[in-house]
Amino acid sequence: MNDKLLVYTPEYIEFFLRRRMGEVKLGERIGFLNPSEPLLDSLKKHPASYVLLGLPEDIGIRANFGRGGAHTAWDPFLQFFLNIQSNAFIDSSDLLLLGHVDFTAFYDEMNLLDLHFPDQLKKARALVEKIDDTIFPIIQAIVEAGKTPIIIGGGHNNAYPILKGVSKAKKRSVNAINIDPHTDLREKEGRHSGNGFRYAMDEGYLEKYAVFGMHENYVSEVVLDWMETHSTRCWYKSFEAMVVRKEIDAVSALNELLVFISDRSWGLEIDMDGVQNFPSSARTSSGWLANDIRQWMHQSALVSRLSYLHISEAAPVLAHKKADIKTGKLLSYLVSDFLKARMIS
Repeated sequence: MNDKLLVYTPEYIEFFLRRRMGEVKLGERIGFLNPSEPLLDSLKKHPASYVLLGLPEDIGIRANFGRGGAHTAWDPFLQFFLNIQSNAFIDSSDLLLLGHVDFTAFYDEMNLLDLHFPDQLKKARALVEKIDDTIFPIIQAIVEAGKTPIIIGGGHNNAYPILKGVSKAKKRSVNAINIDPHTDLREKEGRHSGNGFRYAMDEGYLEKYAVFGMHENYVSEVVLDWMETHSTRCWYKSFEAMVVRKEIDAVSALNELLVFISDRSWGLEIDMDGVQNFPSSARTSSGWLANDIRQWMHQSALVSRLSYLHISEAAPVLAHKKADIKTGKLLSYLVSDFLKARMIS
């Protein structure tokens, strides 16, 4: 197994389970791997189609001058997701809980850096490259085993190693749709949460890229020009065009983008920065409502050739109250919506 991958056992999740007489929770039915076996071999043996993986880190966000906190989403997600009722609406037998990547060693390095100094900022971005190299082989193994990874982040920097892993497993570039206020197509100035898709496109892992719900106030002219230059591979529908100016309804806009990227294997990216007043690294006062995001999840997950789901940037530690519960609960709704849609797709 990857030395940074903590592979879960049923005993590990017992802390999260709230058992109740007469009920069966999803965490009581979910599958696990044998930690002592090689990862790819163990994955191939397991009958489940979907694999849950946690990436609890915010180093890529901090290397992009963003607010940390996205490292805190994984455990609250598990707290709610594992206690979903296992019933006729969701097939828990088709789901494997792999575990999470342990980023402790990376934080030991990151916490020594002062990002106000250019040389130390450069070191932080080099550290993100090490994170990339840790993540992509895990994703590659999951996809090579014929399974679909469901990844809960973590920063959006992890889109790059996920795309790299999927692409290597598929032996060709893949497409992606990103439900996000930001394009994450910044310059290749060293790896961080704002340029994962740019690196993936330039390095041949990402073929077509669509952004749904981009906020016009937060995209630079440089990025717009770059997208225009690469218009056969990049497409977007802005939040303002759909919600403010009503030039196109959101359902139709999303369908257009889904058609654009569905000609080959593709990935679904959801950045929780786009949810109105949701605790995230770049919280917004104007965005999608929780039920909108659930609808976009369902609509997207029905499309064929979907190869992975990545939900990023949720940051419960940034909630305005000490006992935040909505973060983990909404993430659990999104993953269950995804699985239910895949059951009928």
